Order: sequence, then structure tokens, then C-alpha cells
Amino acid sequence: MPVTRQRPLALLRSFFPTDWRMRRRYRLPSNDSGQAYYIYYPSGLVPDRPWPEVRFDADGVAVAATGYNPVTISQYALYSHERALRGVPGSRETFLAQARYLRDAQRAGGTYPYAIGHWEYGVAPGFISAMAQGTAASALLRAYAITGDERYREAACAAAQPLKRDVRDGGASYLRDGCAFFEEVASAQPVHILNGHLFAAFALYDLNRFGLLDDELARIAHDAVATLRRWLREFDADGWSYYQLAVRDRNTRHLAHIGYHQLHVAQLHVYAVMTGEAAFEETAARWERALSEPATRARVWLDSGSWLAEVLSERAGFSKRGPWRPLPISAPRTAIQRQ
Repeated sequence: MPVTRQRPLALLRSFFPTDWRMRRRYRLPSNDSGQAYYIYYPSGLVPDRPWPEVRFDADGVAVAATGYNPVTISQYALYSHERALRGVPGSRETFLAQARYLRDAQRAGGTYPYAIGHWEYGVAPGFISAMAQGTAASALLRAYAITGDERYREAACAAAQPLKRDVRDGGASYLRDGCAFFEEVASAQPVHILNGHLFAAFALYDLNRFGLLDDELARIAHDAVATLRRWLREFDADGWSYYQLAVRDRNTRHLAHIGYHQLHVAQLHVYAVMTGEAAFEETAARWERALSEPATRARVWLDSGSWLAEVLSERAGFSKRGPWRPLPISAPRTAIQRQ
């Protein structure tokens, strides 16, 4: 789920990159309770305008093109928090403006329902997101560390509660057969989006740092590590990454564009340190090396050409793409076409 709507030219640059440098910056965890967030915002992939299409309301809260987006607000909070730690004037107040919104905008059960739907995933307005819940919790914990205000601590704990429930029961996680995966789009047809899962997992790490991870969430966090370790090969497109475990028409799925691929690399480097899992670091390093491989670059461009042809065909009215459908977790996936 993008933070903002991307402009057409920026979107094309994401799918047809000419600059392959690893520009997504990240920070490995430390023992500092008030440490800056692990992923730097904004991304170095949009250097001309770091927060496109974001404006601010009278209270200084970030408003995306689609309105009050909990992920946008949380990410802008984490961006401002890092700047506040560096002493950038006005950043502390900007950070707390976002944190106050996140504290006060929580709905029943600690949720942040989206005011818009997402037809590609078959969800109506009011759906929730593990990514929103997780990034909000991480921002609220940092507000608690700065202010000592217990209301931020309570709101952070509440934001994590939907991760305890399966999407079938109104939660934001896939919790079945010993598996745990945090769903960026909490749908009855979960599609397992990689970056959203990891943002939520980071929040559980943060809660644990503050001594706020209860036994149930600790068990789920443990199961989430084991689940991703088993499923990681399903996100691996022969050295590049997939965005999610879902297909569209003709049972095809496209490679992640370079922005998401670099985000996956950064997140796995961080998560490897959080969990001590060598498989996450090995995959992150291999996916990062792919950025410099000519054959992989060519494959990314060819795949993007196929994606663009589908988009143009749809825009011209010659075809209509259907919604995303989850890959069956229990079935072998070697037969899935890779374009």
C-alpha cells in the first residue's frame, strides 16, 4: 500500500530504473530505548521531493492525497522523530503532532480503519492494516520515550492488539496452523505482503524493548519469525523479490519494483539483527547483490515491460485485470508463471 499516490513519471522510474544503487537507507537496532526508526524516511529514491502530495492540517498532521492515512502519518512521525534526535528545529513539535493524532484517532480495539476501500484486494472502506497498526505503535512508543506520557504507552499497546486476531475474526494477522503473518491488507483473502509484515514485526520488537510484549504477542512474534523463514523462498524470484504472495489473471505475478525491492533488502537486514536469523541476512545480501547484476537488471526491465503492456491494455479498454488472489500456502508453487 503506497504512502501516497505516485506521479506517473516517478512510477515509471520505479519500474524502469536507470540508477541501480542501493539508496534505501536503514539503521540496525541498538539498545537505546528512544532510538530512531530502522528505516529512514523519506526514501532516497525520490530525492526531488521527499514527501510528494502530502499537505498538513491546522494541527500540523500530515494529510495524504487520499486523506488521513495512518501509515503516512506514522511514517511522517518516524521521519520527524529522527530529525528531532538530530536537533532539527521544529521537528519535535512536528513529531508530537503526528503522535497526538495517532493516540486520539484510535478506534475500538486500538484500530485505525481506512476511510477508503481497495478494490484490488476486495476490501471495503473500514478495513485495517497490520502495517498501520505496527508503524503507529512504533511511533507512539517513541513519543512515550520522549514525553513519559502514559497515554502514548497505552495507545501503543492498544495498536498491537489487532495483531493477536486472525483476519477472519476482525484482526490484522494470518494465524493458522502454527503460522503467523501480519497482513498489510486485512482481507478474508490474505495476500501476504512482505513489507507490511515486516513493519508490523518491527513494532513487536519495539514493544519487547520497552518490556510491553505480553505472552500472547511474544508467541505470535516467535511464530512470525518461523513462518517467514519457511515462506521466504516464496518471495524469492530467482534473486529478486516479489511484493506479495498473490496472483492475478493467468496466474502470473510481477517482480517487485526497485523501490519495494530495496525496501525488502533493508528490512531483512534489520530483521536479521532483531531475530538472529541467518537466513534473513543471507537473503538480504543476495537480493542486494542482484542490483548490480546485468542479467537481473535486464530481467527486471523485461518484466516491467510486460506489466506496462497490461496496464496500457486495461487503460485502452482492451482488457480488464481482476483482483489479486492469494496463492494457496499448502500447494507447490513451482508451476506459477514468472514473467
